[in-house]
Amino acid sequence: METFTFKRGPIVSNETWTVYPSRIEGADKHMDFKAMTHAHFAYLPQARLTISQLVLCSGEETLKLQCNAQRGSESHRAFAGLIEAVLVNLKHENPSLTFTPPPSNQIAMRVGQVSGLIPALFGLNFIFQGIKDSSGFAIGMGVFFILMGWFMAWSFSPGTATPQSIEETMQYVVRVYRL
Repeated sequence: METFTFKRGPIVSNETWTVYPSRIEGADKHMDFKAMTHAHFAYLPQARLTISQLVLCSGEETLKLQCNAQRGSESHRAFAGLIEAVLVNLKHENPSLTFTPPPSNQIAMRVGQVSGLIPALFGLNFIFQGIKDSSGFAIGMGVFFILMGWFMAWSFSPGTATPQSIEETMQYVVRVYRL
């Protein structure tokens, strides 16, 4: 059993969470590790604060653990310890649990990919007009727009998404928190 106390944000009172080998409890909520179906982990470093969130899902229940604190602060270190303890116990209790990108990341990814489609369509139009008018400049612009659209779609690809397994998530947490 490990207990962690931290602040969710700069002007919020302390929150205490206790991690048992088979469950997590705190803030009038609890969740059994074996009952969890999937999870999300998000970490967003900002200039003054880091925004961290671990969302644990079990059927209809959702448990959101989050901390917005300065890097290296007491709350930041306590939250990092909480995440590490949860992941260690999840690895033993529910090793097949998968981590998926948060829904907001999926929406941003889709918007970015659709945004890449617009220049590609302009590029196709330029190419067809260039072929019709025998204009090398229009064909060149078409190729440029298609490449720009491809790059925009690629830059929003899920290649940098949240890790998928508990082990990958643990490695990611150690890297971003420098544990």
